[in-house]
Amino acid sequence: MSETNRTANCAGCGEKITFVHEIDKTREQWCPKCREKIAPPYFGTYLDKNGEVKTDLFFETAKTIVGSLKTSMKFSKLRSYYGEVARIWRLIENDPARDQQAKMEFKLLQAKAIYDKNRGFAPDALVDFFNKNEQIIGGGDFCENFGIFKKHFEAVIAFAKGELKS
Repeated sequence: MSETNRTANCAGCGEKITFVHEIDKTREQWCPKCREKIAPPYFGTYLDKNGEVKTDLFFETAKTIVGSLKTSMKFSKLRSYYGEVARIWRLIENDPARDQQAKMEFKLLQAKAIYDKNRGFAPDALVDFFNKNEQIIGGGDFCENFGIFKKHFEAVIAFAKGELKS
């Protein structure tokens, strides 16, 4: 086993990390510190133990997500994804009974992210971002959770403006 197949730079902070096993060099790798930052808010809910929205979604977590997108994501592409999320939100904000259509549109957006990843226009982290959030959105009140996700994504966009390529 060669050393080059066991080392990578963290997708979040850029730190060199070494693994005990060979890794897939086509996938982003995360150091334990960055993985811990991005994972906890996504454990099942956007709400804390008191039923309040986790405020770190709009700052610390949003910044970490932007760090994970830096490798191959252009701001304009990320902004177009946010535009789609805002469009989906308008569907259910105006008529909550359209939640089934909104769910379908969000699944399609996930498929588009995979397509862009396969073409080299988006990192694995974007697909992971949509997948993790889709699990939470679908795990409770869809309209309420999608509204929180939209605000969370808005925070990601705000932090991404100066960080990602135009």
